[in-house]
Amino acid sequence: MEPEALNKLIRHSQRAITDVSVVFTYEGFTVQVEDGGSIKIMDSPPDESWWLM
Repeated sequence: MEPEALNKLIRHSQRAITDVSVVFTYEGFTVQVEDGGSIKIMDSPPDESWWLM
């Protein structure tokens, strides 16, 4: 994950007034980053239905 690309995505979501959540795997962990600055790191893969929220 390129940090500046993530920053650009979040800045765009703030201008467009929309929520953004990015989920990716890193070193065997699942990482979820939300536009409010929340970061979650999980041992297991995300639930398949996370995108329905």
